[in-house]
Amino acid sequence: MNDDEFRTLIDDALEATISDADFLRLEAELLIDPVARRKYYDRVYLSTLLEAEATSQPEQSGDLPLVSSGIPGRRRQLAIVSITAICASLLLVIVWQTGLRNTEQRLLMEDIGARHFTNHQSPIINHQLHDSPDTAAGEQQSSGFAVLSGQADAVWGDTVLSTGTIVPPGELRLQSGLAQFELFSGVTLVVEGEASFSILSPMEVSVSSGKVRARVPEPAQGFRLLTEAGEVVDLGTEFAVNVSANQAELHVLDGMVEWHPTGFPAQLLKEGDATRADTHGQTKITA
Repeated sequence: MNDDEFRTLIDDALEATISDADFLRLEAELLIDPVARRKYYDRVYLSTLLEAEATSQPEQSGDLPLVSSGIPGRRRQLAIVSITAICASLLLVIVWQTGLRNTEQRLLMEDIGARHFTNHQSPIINHQLHDSPDTAAGEQQSSGFAVLSGQADAVWGDTVLSTGTIVPPGELRLQSGLAQFELFSGVTLVVEGEASFSILSPMEVSVSSGKVRARVPEPAQGFRLLTEAGEVVDLGTEFAVNVSANQAELHVLDGMVEWHPTGFPAQLLKEGDATRADTHGQTKITA
C-alpha cells in the first residue's frame, strides 16, 4: 500500500465514508506497521485540533481570531492549512527530540495514543459500533481478514465463496480445485483441494489438511501458518506445506522460515530446504 492510498483510507475513516473492505485493509495495515499507526494517530490528532479550533469562539474581539466573520473564507482556509503545517512541524520536533530510544518508550507512546483515541471515540471505533446497539464491539474485526481473489474448478464444502468476496471467519473446506486468497497483510495464499483451513487473522492461518503455498511480502514478516505437526514463522519468503493427519511437509521456495515442530526443537530453514514432521520426529527430505 503506497502513501497516497494509505492517506485516502485514513481520510475516509475520519469522514466515516470508508467501506467495510477498505476498513479491514486499513486495520490490517495498522496492526502490522508501527509507522502507519503513528501516521494515523498524528492525522487524527491534527484533525481533532483543527475541528476544535474551527468551532471555538474568541474570548476577546481584539485578538484577531482565526474563526471570525471578518476573515474571508479563503483566508480562513489558508489559516487552517498554516495551523496544520505548524502542528505537523511540532509533532516532528517532538518525535525527533524523544527519538523513541527503546522499545519501552515506543510501546508507552503507542499505548497513550491508543488510550487517547479510545477515550475520544476514534473513527475506527465508531465504524465498529455504528451498525446497531446490539452489535458487539469486535464484530467488524471478525468479519474477515482476506479476499478470495481467484479460483479454478473450485468445489467448496459447507461455505461457498465467490471471487472478490471477503472470506468469512471459521474453517473453510475446499473439496477440489484451486483458490487464491489475498490477506489484508499482503500475504498471498494458494490452496489446493482437498483442504481444510482457517484464516485466523491477517497474520495467521491454520491448516488442518491440504496443500497451501504462501508468498509473504517484507512488511508481513512474522506471518504464521499453524498445523498439528508444527508452526511455520515466515521471515519474508515463499513456502509451501502439505498437511495431513499429524503430519506436515514444509518446502522453502525462497528466503527463510522458522520451523517449530510440535515437541521438538525449532530450526531455521532456508531456500531449497524441506522437512517432514510427524508424531515420531522430523526428517529432512528432497525439496
